[in-house]
Amino acid sequence: MLNKKGVTHTDWAISMGIFIIYIAFLIIFILPLLLKTQFDPSPLFNIMEENFLKQLEWTIVKIPLNLEKFENKLSQPTQDVRLMMSIDNDHRFTTINPKSSSPLITFDENDQPTQPIDELNFIEDNKKMRLGCQTSCSNKILKYTIAPLKQRGVLYDNICNLDQEFCQFSLGIEEKIVGIKEKPFLNNPQIQESPSFLEYKEGRFQGYNTLKTTYLKFPESKDFDIKYIEDRNKNGVIDPNENQRISIFDQSTFNQGQKPPQVPENVNVFIKELKRSYANEIGGLNPVIFYFEVW
Repeated sequence: MLNKKGVTHTDWAISMGIFIIYIAFLIIFILPLLLKTQFDPSPLFNIMEENFLKQLEWTIVKIPLNLEKFENKLSQPTQDVRLMMSIDNDHRFTTINPKSSSPLITFDENDQPTQPIDELNFIEDNKKMRLGCQTSCSNKILKYTIAPLKQRGVLYDNICNLDQEFCQFSLGIEEKIVGIKEKPFLNNPQIQESPSFLEYKEGRFQGYNTLKTTYLKFPESKDFDIKYIEDRNKNGVIDPNENQRISIFDQSTFNQGQKPPQVPENVNVFIKELKRSYANEIGGLNPVIFYFEVW
């Protein structure tokens, strides 16, 4: 009889090696696939951020205007210097600072001083400004603000009616302020304005079902709510108290008779917190926190 103990030990080692390789294969390849079958809310959060929050953003532009040389043509008093500023139909001027800058003065479409005469004002539904000078207004710096009616590139024009001997100006570096459009979420019944993202979509907002299926394209089997906390005291501080959270479907802008369904019992609710800022039409920022809830 031949002694086969060595062969037995070799078989055992090969079997153990195969077993270890099998376990490693399960851990490396099979287990991650099994874990992926569990509900992962990340894609839904991405949808809400891209198709909701991003669509509520707008960009306010602040532009410094340097009047290097701006004075009346003394040899021909009837021909006064004017700087005409205009903007495209997708935007509007919202403010100019300093508001009063004597001896600068603005004029209406008929070249008559705007009222009150000691304040600078835009004309033609805030699409234009006609700027003049009572004496000499050289070396003055103004900053005007532009707000979008639609999210497109800004097209504006500035032109003097007289040659460079009397009118020279330059524009400084644009300051772009990006934030959430403030008006849809303000608790102000006097403001009746649609969220900006509805301005690019056909049809009217109809509430939860429309937001879910048309804008967010959410899976039929999943539901959600969108809540937020705003800086009500306007002091730059938010109290992250859960009881202070407001659902967007409690606001008149979004509440058209359709609200999210009640969360079923024994169902996991996944929540993502996103910190943003409101941006008002003159470029002021105010913090706001959004909470995306998915179940």
